[in-house]
Amino acid sequence: MKLRLVLAALGAVLLLVLAISTGDRARQVSAPAQVVPALSFSLQHAGDGVVRWILADGAVPGGPVTREEGVVEGERGDPLRIKTQVAQGAQVRVGDLLATIGSARSAEREAAEEAERQAREADLALVSLGGREEEIRWARREVEVVRAAVEQARSQSQRLAALVAEGAASAWEAQDAAMELRLREAELALATVGVDRAALAPREQELTLAQAEVASASARLAEARASRAHEQLLSPLDGRVDQPGGVILLRVNSDQPAVLQIALDAQHQGRVRVGDPVRFEAGVGGTRHQGRVLSVGDEVRAIGDRSVVWATASVDPPVAVGVTGTARVEVGS
Repeated sequence: MKLRLVLAALGAVLLLVLAISTGDRARQVSAPAQVVPALSFSLQHAGDGVVRWILADGAVPGGPVTREEGVVEGERGDPLRIKTQVAQGAQVRVGDLLATIGSARSAEREAAEEAERQAREADLALVSLGGREEEIRWARREVEVVRAAVEQARSQSQRLAALVAEGAASAWEAQDAAMELRLREAELALATVGVDRAALAPREQELTLAQAEVASASARLAEARASRAHEQLLSPLDGRVDQPGGVILLRVNSDQPAVLQIALDAQHQGRVRVGDPVRFEAGVGGTRHQGRVLSVGDEVRAIGDRSVVWATASVDPPVAVGVTGTARVEVGS
């Protein structure tokens, strides 16, 4: 008899302990949820002649949220040229080239500066060899090349001036063309002087001048190349190229495990804890998954007519990014 009483008392104590430890954690609530990448990098249209890149963090409550971003704008009358370098589904690593974002003018500038440096190096080689007759012939050829550039610039300036008069071009375009013509004319004057200098200038002076011109041309080429280097969009993360859509031209999702974003009703704020179990059903009657709460936001936000608190959770087995469904989370009283 005494033994039965002792067992009954122990049973009552155990039930009381269980009630105390689990009584405030027994209720489950359902909330809409979506699987998002833990980290993603995208290139997006941001208006006429403008693109934006965004590094977004999906591991924080309410994510993805922008961690870093930048904007690339084309010049007026010189639209951007965007060329993706990776295919959908491709695996990329940090530093891999994703796309090039450039313009016709930047490419032309680099090519022109490269040609200019080669010409100056050829001048230096001739001066170093001391072949004065060859130098004179080279200087005369240079005059002809620059003269052709002058005529081209003059034609462009006259064409734009006529378009301005017709209202088909802006005044700043005509001014730009006129400045280009003046620059080319100045180059022609220098090239013409160069013919005389090839025959009359002292050898030491010629050599010093040629070396300075090579250095100057090399500096301009380095500047042009540095500018072009900024047009290369490199991956900041290891991941896989996702399918773009809408304004998104390119997107890479991190190789890190995807995260479940859960929109809990605000009334449950403070009642969900990190480590709590989560059950996720993808779609309606879809696959079922388990996980644990990873983080809980401390800010109430509005979604339509709902006030929500965001929480994140792990998903096992993994689910494709973008999948939506229902999450069931235990909440306290």
